[in-house]
This record gives sequence, C-alpha cells and structure tokens, in this order.
Amino acid sequence: MGTRKSCLFYIVLFFASAAWAGSEPDSCISHKLYHSMYRVYEVRKKVPAEGECPTQPGGDTIELEVSPPSMIESGFEPNYITFGGWLNLPGSDYHGLWHPLIFESRVTPNFEAVYGSVMVDIVPGFLVRMRAEYSHPVFTPSFMPGLRIYTWNRKKVRRLNLEKTFQDFSYWGFSINHHSNGETGEFYNADGSVDTVHGSFGTNYIIGEYHNWSQLKLPLPFLGNGRTFFEANDLSLSLEVHLPNPPGKRWFHDPVLDGQFGPIRPHFKAVIYERSPFNPSTYAKTWFNFSYAFPRKYHIAPEPALGVEGKPARFWQDHFTVDFEETLFLSWVDPLGLYFGIHAGPDYYNIWYRNYVQMIRFGIAVDPGNKFWVAGMK
Repeated sequence: MGTRKSCLFYIVLFFASAAWAGSEPDSCISHKLYHSMYRVYEVRKKVPAEGECPTQPGGDTIELEVSPPSMIESGFEPNYITFGGWLNLPGSDYHGLWHPLIFESRVTPNFEAVYGSVMVDIVPGFLVRMRAEYSHPVFTPSFMPGLRIYTWNRKKVRRLNLEKTFQDFSYWGFSINHHSNGETGEFYNADGSVDTVHGSFGTNYIIGEYHNWSQLKLPLPFLGNGRTFFEANDLSLSLEVHLPNPPGKRWFHDPVLDGQFGPIRPHFKAVIYERSPFNPSTYAKTWFNFSYAFPRKYHIAPEPALGVEGKPARFWQDHFTVDFEETLFLSWVDPLGLYFGIHAGPDYYNIWYRNYVQMIRFGIAVDPGNKFWVAGMK
C-alpha cells in the first residue's frame, strides 16, 4: 500500500511540475531551439512560410537524426545523491522507520570511445554512504569499476528520426566488472558476527546483455496539437555471472562468499522515458530492474570454527531483487532532476548484502542520457 501511495504521489508531482515548467512561447521572437545532444548526424531545417514561427521542438519543421551511441547512453543508470537516509518498509532487516545517513551517492562517470559499430565504455563507478553517527564515518564504500563493450548491426540501423511515430534499434553488450569494499580484514569477527567495518568483500563478474530500444509515441488527443506522453523505452535481458575460483585459489572472489552469494543472476531491465505533454523540455525517466540470484544455499553459511550455525537461504529475501527508480527533469534546473527510488531485496552495499531491505530513497540525480533527451525552448 505504501508503494502505491508513493507512486501516485510521484505521478501527481510529475504533472504539476510540467505545468510549472512553463507553456509554449506566445511570440516567434522567443523561439530558439537548443539541444545538448553531442552526436547529431544531421539537422535539416525547412524554410518557414511567411508569418510562421521558426523551427520548434516537436513540430514538423525540423528533423533530428542521432547515432546509436546516444541511444545506448539513454539507458544508463542515473547518478544520484539522496537527502539523508531512507524509509524502511515493513519486512526489512534494518529496524526503525528511518535509516539515518548523511547521504548516499552513486557516481558512475562514463569514458567512451566509438569506432564503427563498437562502443567501449570505461566506468570507474562507486557507491558511498556517510553515516549519521559520531564523526560522520564513511565505512567501506562500494568500488564498482567496469569495462563495457556495445555493438550493433550497422546494416540494420536506420537513421533515427525523433519525429517518427515508431522506430526500433537492437544492440548487444558485454562487460567485465568488479565490486569490492577495499578492506582486507577477516569476514567474521571472533564472536561469529560479520565485520562490516574491516571485513573483506570482493567479487569479479561478467555480464552479457541484449537490448531493444524503441520509440513509440502514444498520442493524447485530448491535449491537442498531437502531443504525446511516452517517448521511448529500452528493454533488456542480461545474465550476470560471478566467476568461480580455481581449486585452492581466490582469483575472482572471496571464498567466504561461496554458498551465500548467488553467483548467477539473470536480469530483466526496462528504461522508459516520458516527456511532458505540456512542455517538451520537461521529462521523466523510469528505470526498472528485476533479478534472481541462484544457486544461493545459505543466508548465513556455517563456520564451525567460529561456532556459526548455517541458515538456509530465504526464498524471497535472498533470491529476488526489485529496483524502481524515477527521475523528473525540469527545464529550468537542467541537468539536475528530482530522484525517487524503491529497492526490495538484499542490500546492494558490498558486505551488507546479507541484510534484506525494503527502502524508499529521495534525492537529486543527473542522467547520463540527458545529452540525448534534453531539448526545449529558451
């Protein structure tokens, strides 16, 4: 019930902010097209007839054609910083309604190179939480660097026109990734509890993925002028595999993770863009992920030397993960957006993965795809 109310609140917020963003200019003098797309193949302008206004976004007097790398970027996860901690929903392993933090931030900068139909992306990403405790400590950040490679069939790629009603575009990806907390201590304390301050967490994994990007403009006749709401979506299926260690070695992950950290994880992801029908420069981005971790045998693995008894994995809490993230971008504060996120599943913060959490986060975000999507009137 809490999730439904939060989603309803955000939908109302989206439409209200769209109205605040302003209406279309009422004179030709104030019409000025701008965009932050940095890979534009071509812009063709038609000469307006006498008495008509110059080219405007969403009209039929301009044609924008963009490249596949820009479409791929539009599906990247947003960078965010939250306001304080998060709200705990019923069922979380963390106690109390409010989990106190100073902030939580995910930073995933992209260093890209494109050659032909291949795009290489180096991501030195990390996730950090600053706690609302004495001296405001930052314990064991999540270091998540990765090397991602994307490719597409150039012969099947049509020049992508933003004004078309429907188009699609498929591409494939492969990545090599790392996730650790930068610590070298033993995973367990002497009393059998997990050392969340100095305990070592580390794993290396690969991801293979298939994406279908499509643009489907759904008309809203009651708004007039052929305005639309849903602009595009990126649907993907991927397989995440945490690599096994050779016998007696610890090349790819900490051995203590065996049996209690699911090494095989299929994902279904959906990224949906919704542009405000009231102002073309105001839009929202919905990012959804559903995954399943297996084979995970234990919630707590047995450690006889420490007196730790094994506990079997819980069906829902230890296997399933659901993420929903929504970012609302307003033309007058571009490129920042209002961020709202829901997470249900194991905690995504390195060694804290053994805790099941249902959380709601609030903050601000910057979308890597805004180089493609931001277009408006100024």
